[in-house]
Amino acid sequence: MANKNQHILDELEFFRAQSGIPFYALQINAPWGAGKTYFIKTYLDELQRQSKTDDPKSLYISLFGAQNISDLEKQATAQLFSKTGRTVGYLLSTALAGAGSVFGAGDAAKGIANDVGAKALAERLELIRDGLIIFDDIERSQMPLRDALGYINRFVEHEKFRVVVVSNEAAFKRSDASNLDKENATVLASFKEKLIGRTLLFQADPIAAYPFFVEALAAPEAREIAKREQEAALNVFWASGRENLRLLRIGIEAFGRFMLLLDPVYRDRVDGLKSIFLSCIYVSLELGSAISEKPLINPYAVSTGRNSYVIRKQDTQPTEEEQQANSIVERYDSALSLSAPTLPFKLIYDYIAHGQFSCEEINLALSISPLTGKPENVPPWRHLIEIWELDTETLLRETKRAVEKLEKHQVRDAGELLQLAGIMLWREEHGDNTLSIGLKPSDFIKKYIDELHVLGSGLEPGFEHTSLNRLTAYGYQAIGAEAHEEELVLILDLIRSSMMRTARQRFPEYRAALIDALVREDRNLHMISDQNKALGDYLRLPILAEAEVDEFSNLLLREGGLDHAALDWLTDDRYGLGRDLMAIKSELPWLKALCGRLLERIATATPPLNSFWKVQVERKLGGAIERLELLQAKPAPVNGL
Repeated sequence: MANKNQHILDELEFFRAQSGIPFYALQINAPWGAGKTYFIKTYLDELQRQSKTDDPKSLYISLFGAQNISDLEKQATAQLFSKTGRTVGYLLSTALAGAGSVFGAGDAAKGIANDVGAKALAERLELIRDGLIIFDDIERSQMPLRDALGYINRFVEHEKFRVVVVSNEAAFKRSDASNLDKENATVLASFKEKLIGRTLLFQADPIAAYPFFVEALAAPEAREIAKREQEAALNVFWASGRENLRLLRIGIEAFGRFMLLLDPVYRDRVDGLKSIFLSCIYVSLELGSAISEKPLINPYAVSTGRNSYVIRKQDTQPTEEEQQANSIVERYDSALSLSAPTLPFKLIYDYIAHGQFSCEEINLALSISPLTGKPENVPPWRHLIEIWELDTETLLRETKRAVEKLEKHQVRDAGELLQLAGIMLWREEHGDNTLSIGLKPSDFIKKYIDELHVLGSGLEPGFEHTSLNRLTAYGYQAIGAEAHEEELVLILDLIRSSMMRTARQRFPEYRAALIDALVREDRNLHMISDQNKALGDYLRLPILAEAEVDEFSNLLLREGGLDHAALDWLTDDRYGLGRDLMAIKSELPWLKALCGRLLERIATATPPLNSFWKVQVERKLGGAIERLELLQAKPAPVNGL
């Protein structure tokens, strides 16, 4: 699988291999939690391993919390000595702190010529001449940024070392930035012109980081589940819209902690444990930005789009809390069950946020959960629909109303039909086939859908219901006896097939809308789904499977140039971050054909086109093709349950 940050590795290797004296520093920039510190430390560890010596070949200096230059020099001095000599290094750096900078401009170290320690430090410093000096966390420094950058510049301009600055520039520009942060942003901009040769953008790579997070889990059962559910876990991560791998790791570790403390009787309830695992990741990701805990713990209850009990005055705008809940539901609804989690989010929140862990409460919750509790403790079809909790008179009245709607073929919403199918199965258990007019529920649903298509109609695409990992109808969990699993899967397949049949008729329309969005001058490619909700829904389906290859190659190669932004959207947004690749894997032949056509045009164009474009197309489209090929090789998952 392609390394999303291979360009940085290549640049670091080129930077180190330069024969001349470096005259600039490199900058690696990314948001907090993206994994840039782990990335650069792993790189330095590999360089040290290849050197086959304890003598340092590079320096790593963190500005996190540093009050002054002396704090930085203590870190550097300690690293310049072998493992057995680091205590000496700390003592030397402390002793020299008052005598002047150990790593000052020009011959500062030699200037303390009579000091044996200074001579030793100067000699040790030469060991890293061919290595790198890393300055990390410049946005977290407690000293004036001008002083810190001036110190770094001395290594570049005067001492001629190869320096890499690791940062999160966005921290200086966030909406709640202080006046000092804003001032530091200006300072950094002025220093970059002289100090930084190239700024390399680091991308969070959850696919690469995930196995390392999982291997750190102490409970073998937790590791097994986390490995098996990698795709589902990353779908939750991508649904969050964040790039903070640290939060992903916190969620994975929280699940490992739960597994160690759960009653052993629940450790073989695979579906329930999967639900808990995904819930831990969700809570961790949202906890990092939650305004209040209420939307996080029960988003369906707060969301105005899902809570049917909220009576609002006309034109009343949702509150900030409701807006947050709406956002949570919209982002996560296709990645995990927000309406009926196996373990209440409040219990997971209490542990991750406050370290509170009540074994009694957790095990009680699991004992009555459909995915973990004993069958005799769980009401049949718990959480499917509220109507079952009403009195018999209401049940009969609502059943009659549903039969009338079905007879008139007025049920065209996928979620509503799925909900009614659940009622049919539940009533069948009690010898009542009124709703399905005496037929098996699956036979009735098939007959009903066939009649819709004969009438020239069909089920309206209800995209939020097509990719859930459990059978769901309007947020009510459909979990029942094992005897119904086969029929549930069949019903879900029938509904999805009808939705897709209706949707395919509109694919050309939405392909045209997509092309228009990609070529607009005022485009914001990362906001396509937000700007056109209907198009965003259809992008979750394989609308490109039968697209014209030449039409898209003309889009990407136009006006004498390669549209890098459109290419990035195609390879990263569509076939990378936050997309249900299983749902669009049938686009693989089209994607291969597009790649081949682009490479052909680049190779045969007159006048010749930029040869670097060939590298870009091969690397980016090749990575997307590789991801889809991996999915093609995997067996299709069982739908619904």
